This record gives sequence, structure tokens and C-alpha cells, in this order.
Amino acid sequence: MVHSLSHPLGGLPDKPLHHGTLNAVFLPHVLRFNAEVDSGKMNRMAEAMNLSTGRNLPEVFERLNRDIGLPARLSEMGVTTDDLSGIPAAAMADHSTPSNLREMTEDDCRTLLETAL
Repeated sequence: MVHSLSHPLGGLPDKPLHHGTLNAVFLPHVLRFNAEVDSGKMNRMAEAMNLSTGRNLPEVFERLNRDIGLPARLSEMGVTTDDLSGIPAAAMADHSTPSNLREMTEDDCRTLLETAL
């Protein structure tokens, strides 16, 4: 879902939004969303990062983003509520969506976008 949300938002014609930075902003939010159905992937990610548990991954990535000077919120990148209107439907149609750990709805996408704003 990180990429599924980033692809359409990064394609807004009047906003020069960097795909990688969008991914970094969305990652903690998507990890929290997926944690409810995680099949062990978060723990494997944590193990690869020498962390004891995957439960803290969202906070670890938020701290990493802050430490390297990336924005914490979409609003810091100039994104407004008006920019989000067509993004949930586009994210659901994105080719990356089926690979998300947790099944998504447009409402889930809208909630993630609003949380990241």
C-alpha cells in the first residue's frame, strides 16, 4: 500500500512530489495498518534490522525519517485535503495493491491518507 498510495499522489500535475519521500511518509502508517494481520513479515524485517520485535517498526521508521530530515507528514510537502479526492480510488486500482498484507478498501485508503496528512 505504500507504493499504491504514493503512485497517484506523486502523479499530481501541480505538485512536485518525490516518490521515495512519499513512500517514507506512508511507511509507518501502512505498517501500523498491516500489523493487525501481519503474518510474521514485520518480525522478519525487525530481525534484519537487529530489533527485537516488529511491533516498534513504525516508530523506528518515523525516527529514521526525522533523523535524515524527511518530512513526517504530507502537509509538510504541500499536500492539502483537496489533493486527496481521487487518490483512494486510484490507489485501489494500482498494480501494487493486491500485494498488501491486509485487504484494503477505499475507506481504508482515505483513512491512511488523512492520517498521513
